[in-house]
Formats: sequence, C-alpha cells, structure tokens
Amino acid sequence: MVCEQAAYAFLKHPHRPELRKFSFHAMLAGQGYQRADIGGLAHRCLRMVRQSLGASLYDPNGFEEAEKRDGHSAEASAERRPLTRSKWSAIDSYVNHELGTQCMAAQSYEQALQYFMALMDSDQISPKLQAKYLQELLQLYLERSDKAGAPELDASPHGRMELSVPAIDAQMIRVIMSPELEGEDGVLGWRHGGPAPERLAASGSGLCCSAGEDVAVLVVVKNPLTIGITLNSFMLDCEFAAPADAEHSESPAFAVSTVDSVALEGGQTAMVSVSITPQRAGHLTIRGASYLLCDILPAYRALRLPGKRLNDTKEQRLAATYAADTRLGFTVDPSYPRLDAVLEEFPDTLVSGSMQRAQIRLTNRGALACQSIALWLSHPSFFDVASPRLVG
Repeated sequence: MVCEQAAYAFLKHPHRPELRKFSFHAMLAGQGYQRADIGGLAHRCLRMVRQSLGASLYDPNGFEEAEKRDGHSAEASAERRPLTRSKWSAIDSYVNHELGTQCMAAQSYEQALQYFMALMDSDQISPKLQAKYLQELLQLYLERSDKAGAPELDASPHGRMELSVPAIDAQMIRVIMSPELEGEDGVLGWRHGGPAPERLAASGSGLCCSAGEDVAVLVVVKNPLTIGITLNSFMLDCEFAAPADAEHSESPAFAVSTVDSVALEGGQTAMVSVSITPQRAGHLTIRGASYLLCDILPAYRALRLPGKRLNDTKEQRLAATYAADTRLGFTVDPSYPRLDAVLEEFPDTLVSGSMQRAQIRLTNRGALACQSIALWLSHPSFFDVASPRLVG
C-alpha cells in the first residue's frame, strides 16, 4: 500500500507527471499485492502500469487529466483505452501475461484473450516464450468455448478476432483475371522478383470480368514470429454490390475457394492463391481474410488500402484526406464471350525460313457468340502466318 501511495505521489507532480516512476512503484505495489494473494488490487496496479506506459509515449498528461476528470479513474481509464504497445517490450510482455493470467483465474475470458493477443505483437521475445504464449492463447480460447453460455465466434468479420499474426501487406495483393490464361511461368517469375505479366502489372484499376469467370487473388502472408504456425481454412471476405436495376435473386452472388492449410515457419513468407467466381453482374470488393490460427482460433485480418491523396481544397490538405481505393475491387459484367486458346503442334523453336503447320483450338466458354476473331503477335515482323490452303 505504501508503494501504491508513492506511485500516486509521482502522478500528482505539479508541473509534469513522472510516469516512469509512477509505473515503477505501481509495479512494486502490484507484485506485493500478488504475494499477499490480493488479486483485485494487484490487477488494478498492473492495469495502471500498462496504461501509463502507453500514455508516456504519446500524451504524458493524458493519464493525469483522466484521473482529474473521473476521480479514481486511473483504473477505469486503463480499461477504456485501446491496448497500446510500448517500447519496453519486456515490461509490456510481463504485464500483459500477468493481467491475462489473472483474468483467466477470475474467468474473465474476453479480457484475458485481449491481453494474450497483445503478447503476440511482440517480436523481441524468445522463441520459447512465444511458443508458451501461443499455447496459452489457444488453450484460453478452448476454455472459453467450453464455458457454458459463452457466445460463439461466427464467420463474420465482426465475430472473429483481429490478430497481427500473420502479417499481410494489402499493397502486395494481386488480382488476376482468368488466371489460367496467364501461364505458370509469368506468375512464378513475378513471385521470385522477375518482371510482372502484363495483366498483373495493370491490376491497379479498371479491372473487370464476366459472370462465371474465375478470378485469382494472390495474397502474400508472412509469419512475424520466430516459431512455426499454421493457417487453416484460409479464405477471403468479399462484399458484393448489385446494380440498382438488378432483380432480386436468392442464389449466391459469388463463390470463394478455401485454402485448407498454409504452414509457415518462423519468419517465412508464402503466397496464397484464392479463387473467386462471380455469378451475377455487379461490383465485388475484397474486405479482408479469415482463417483459423493453428486450426483452433478463428481470426480475421481487414485489408485496407489508402487511395489517392486529395489536395484540391485546404481542408483536404490539412486533414490528409484520401480518395476511396479501388485496387481490391473489380466490376462483374454480364456474360461475355470467353475464349480458351490451345496451341497444337506448335514448335518451341523454328529455323529461319522453315515452315510449320500448327493449329489453334478455340473454345468459347461464354454464353454469347464471339465474332471478328483476330490473331495477335508480339513480334509480327518475325513470322509470316499463311492460310493452310496456300501452303498446300
């Protein structure tokens, strides 16, 4: 109790609250309460330490102002503030683990999950501790699920927990129309740092496809931890907007494939390919990714991209306003002709002056007829395409 009173004395400094000294004495008070088996007071002191560490990075006076405003509200203010990461990773991990353990003992599973999820944000702890924290997080979720009356987490973005594991860079996502026409060489070449195929490089805007056409979405995921994890039932969360004059339909507007399992070693980066097949005309936008962490914990990652910076007005320049981004969305048009081209008896090499008979088999997979088909060559001056009747 003396240490706690000393901590409040440093907080009531007339000119500037000394948050580090306050945190030090509050930590001593919390450990003393723990040894005395007074869990409620220990929990309060550790929560204040956690909140003061976050406030010292951004607003040194915020902790004192909250206490002046609400009286004895240092504890309540820590509960309302978002979970903030501090630069003192060792202290931050210790406080989060102790708070999570105390919440588990009090059967406050929702708060305990928040504290244990904050532990996964630290990349400066040892692999042994990371494995221990991950195991405790998964075990905590299982206990929460077995608790009578606990609400189940559904598959919606708001029903799943948003984790920082794995790391997903939304700017690295690529949307490929008709991926079977791009060729494996082009995709693998871009994946390993080579030049991007034309339709990959042009996927920034103006994307469109027809109903029934497959769309491949390449998502780059990275494991920020030093231990291995698995992502199970990985799929994309999409939002579909039908045209205003479209008729109401009960059938699903699109279908999204599910990747059963993605294994990631510590620090490993992998590419996940998810297929989307629109069924009706409209506009489809990718909102996030949902998955099961280690086949147990349902998680969700929102995928957001800032649009073009707006500088037209003074308010836009001062407030850093951005336009809506369209890189993760595409338009679905009504059924168009869709051709599959297969080259038959086409040689890999040709000697100058030689002649080779080859065939191109075209299959229209669309619902409409295709007319005015033309042959396009990247190097027209290299070849002379003649009719088979002329060749004899």
